[in-house]
Amino acid sequence: RTSSKACFSAEQREYQSNTVNVTNNSVLLNFLAPYSNYEGHIWAFTSHEGTRQPFRFETMETKVPTEPEFPISTHYQTKKLNVNLHWNCSTLEGPINFYMNLTCKSSWCTNDIVQTPRTFSSLLLLAYEFSIIGYTDYTLTMSLSRNQAEIIKDIHIRTLPTEPGIVRNVTIYTKNGTSVALRWLPPYPPTGEIEHYVIKYHDSAYKHVTVNKTSECKVWRGQICYTLTDLKSPKIYINVWAKNINVSQNGAESDPLRTETKEEGKHY
Repeated sequence: RTSSKACFSAEQREYQSNTVNVTNNSVLLNFLAPYSNYEGHIWAFTSHEGTRQPFRFETMETKVPTEPEFPISTHYQTKKLNVNLHWNCSTLEGPINFYMNLTCKSSWCTNDIVQTPRTFSSLLLLAYEFSIIGYTDYTLTMSLSRNQAEIIKDIHIRTLPTEPGIVRNVTIYTKNGTSVALRWLPPYPPTGEIEHYVIKYHDSAYKHVTVNKTSECKVWRGQICYTLTDLKSPKIYINVWAKNINVSQNGAESDPLRTETKEEGKHY
């Protein structure tokens, strides 16, 4: 075989050879690769070797694509999911139609979220780019088809954690002259495992306090509670944000919450 018909570069030519001895004026060549170019020579041999006559032929494509025809895939994550595909042209057994998409599978995604990627292409190399949510399960689906026959290959991916979103529903549920009690919901969807929360508040000067992720409210299930104490100023300005494990960047701050430190009754 000199080359696969799917290979276009001269550097991708093959020069594998084999010799077949026959005593008849015909020969059946078995186990040839499909969709390939072949060159050969035929000559007679008696007491001396005859003149070699060259011949060429091509093998046909297969009707159905096969698993080895799928490209080698690698992926990495920045702000987006980048997928690189590389074909070994010598494994292709005919012309192919290729399609790929990414489907979000986590509970916070709807089943109809299917992305067709932005594509960057060169010879036998494709680069795809998808928008993603951190710490989320996706299925990367690749489709090969030929002559209306299709095969599918799925790759399951969980994206790396990213910075958390904004904490939700920051609420003051009770306060007095020197303390303010807060509660809030974690960011949604989760883009990683929460490491801790930070409360920034202005009490004559800006101060910060770190809140353990396990500081859950006893009354409000699934919410985080914390009480700021020893407050001096009659007016307090508060922001809350989250930080994920193994992510250097903090989440975005919640909208500023302004309150006066006068006593109010509890609201359950």
